[in-house]
Amino acid sequence: EWINWWSPPPAVEASDIQSVTFNTDGKGQVIRLAFDYFTKSQRETYRDTPDFFRDLLRILDITPLVQNITDIPDILRTAFFEEDDCYQVHQISTIANRYHGETLPVSGGKLVFTEEVQSAECVYPAEQKLVTKTDNGWEIALPTFESQQFIIIKK
Repeated sequence: EWINWWSPPPAVEASDIQSVTFNTDGKGQVIRLAFDYFTKSQRETYRDTPDFFRDLLRILDITPLVQNITDIPDILRTAFFEEDDCYQVHQISTIANRYHGETLPVSGGKLVFTEEVQSAECVYPAEQKLVTKTDNGWEIALPTFESQQFIIIKK
């Protein structure tokens, strides 16, 4: 069936199947989508994925533990991993993928945490201690890089 939140194409009746559902489960919240959001986001086949995700966080009043604040969200991809004693952050620039291997320096932006962190260090492509600021919570300014970088933040 055709499922969307815009007008249906000609000769297709609108479906009563919900495209987004929200449920609570104990203390948790569950959001189900009638489409593969993360694959569409990764393949860039759904152009509004960043806005949609930000809207979900705002509507549900969710403040993530960590956010990557950047002026280049269409270029910078950031993945977060949590271990017992640290957070791992992997950043990739999409410029090489879009421009046949060519790279340019891009800013990693800054990481903003809602919880205290002890230290931060870029471990790839070059080791570099990073400064943690506490002006508006726990903020870490990230270095400029060309293709990818990996950061370890101690809890």
